[in-house]
Amino acid sequence: MIPLTKTPMSQEKTNKRRIRYKRDIEKPRPGKLQSKGDGDIILLIHEYKYLTRPLLELLTGRKGTSLKNRLRYLYDNGYLWKVQFSRSYTETGSTPDIYVLDEKGRELYHELTGLKAEQSPKRNQNKDPQLEHTLLINTVRAMITAVCIEGNGIKLLHWQKAGNESKDFVKVNGRKMTIAPDAFFVLQKDGGKAIPFFLEADRSTMDQPTFVSKLSSYYTYYRNIREELDSQKGQGNVKVTNRFNIKGFRVLTVIEHDRDWQKARNRNRLNHLIDAGYKATEGKGWKGFWYTSKGNFDLNSPESILKPIWQIAHPEEANKLHSIVS
Repeated sequence: MIPLTKTPMSQEKTNKRRIRYKRDIEKPRPGKLQSKGDGDIILLIHEYKYLTRPLLELLTGRKGTSLKNRLRYLYDNGYLWKVQFSRSYTETGSTPDIYVLDEKGRELYHELTGLKAEQSPKRNQNKDPQLEHTLLINTVRAMITAVCIEGNGIKLLHWQKAGNESKDFVKVNGRKMTIAPDAFFVLQKDGGKAIPFFLEADRSTMDQPTFVSKLSSYYTYYRNIREELDSQKGQGNVKVTNRFNIKGFRVLTVIEHDRDWQKARNRNRLNHLIDAGYKATEGKGWKGFWYTSKGNFDLNSPESILKPIWQIAHPEEANKLHSIVS
């Protein structure tokens, strides 16, 4: 009979499985801080506030185990913290890790930029409903950024996050309304005209009357711009006075769509919001209202966001799909 032998303690520690949401203080992921690669991760997470590993793969070009190990190193050694979703993703079988900067990450950001890092989200931030809303916005941004990096003939000229710098005002039926998109950005295709976009990320939390009011503000804003331009016809130096300095725009609405999450609620959400585009224009529709679902995105193929997956709230475009750079 072969005698049983105990596994040496050192080997037990080596083979110990790391707990996903608990730092390994006794035996952190070994290695040294990589000034370039790790620095890029810190800068990206500070800019986006929340990032998952799939989004970081898009933005850094690093895949699989290489990135996974670096994130574990930064997590174990106090540069990053993970927040958790308060619900499960039945699509994937588990929730993705969501990374935010921790104290050492904030210090490294200051060393890299000379700037004070913005306050990191609290460690129980998963209880904040804005978490998933922000991740939906970040998904759109990361995909567009990745497409432009990959050299598809598309340039991202500008991206402005929500905030005071991305707000303007318009009067609708005598009432002052705020233009406050979830993001404002500008694309340019093959050296052509710049195309400005306002982004609205919808997670089924806004009722239709409120969304109609929001779209009505955008439509009035567009008409005011056109009236301003028409009044300057024949003049050499045409100017606009809106805060974004744009002569036209499209409003992109992206809905959250997880196949097994609140399925009944989201089944008709896209059509519901397209209908809001008609109501906001007294039934006429407008070719500036564009819609799609996150379910049409493929993170392994970021150019999918440029494919004909977008619907337009206008009678001439019914039952057609469009690309946002067409």
